[in-house]
Amino acid sequence: MILVSLFPTAQGNPHLGNQKKPPVELWCTGDDLLSQRMCQAFFAAFESNPDFDLQEENKPGNLIVTIPENVGWKKIGKRTKIYYSVEFSTSDDRVFMANKGSCWHNEYATCANQILKQTRIAVRKLSVLMTGPEFH
Repeated sequence: MILVSLFPTAQGNPHLGNQKKPPVELWCTGDDLLSQRMCQAFFAAFESNPDFDLQEENKPGNLIVTIPENVGWKKIGKRTKIYYSVEFSTSDDRVFMANKGSCWHNEYATCANQILKQTRIAVRKLSVLMTGPEFH
């Protein structure tokens, strides 16, 4: 059996081995059942993803990813659509990006994966922001 990787690895590319994972803090404030399920999927998606260095302590340079409110929902036929908001901020509470998204009830991983994709964009934006004069 021959295994072929289509993804670059740190072993095959010395530049990838030197890249530091971005430090990320996760916050979720939902207090109803649908929001709690969304929060569980949100945390699980980040915990199982190797792209981020999850932090439990607020430190300068951390990207803060927050679901700031309970999710919304709407009955569509026999299904329920979940609507969420997510904010991306600096460790000093400056929100620099916000998004909204949706998924079907019981498919919370879909919403969580949308947030993961948005977080990759936020990491790039934050790295540009941190090189600006207001961060020095």
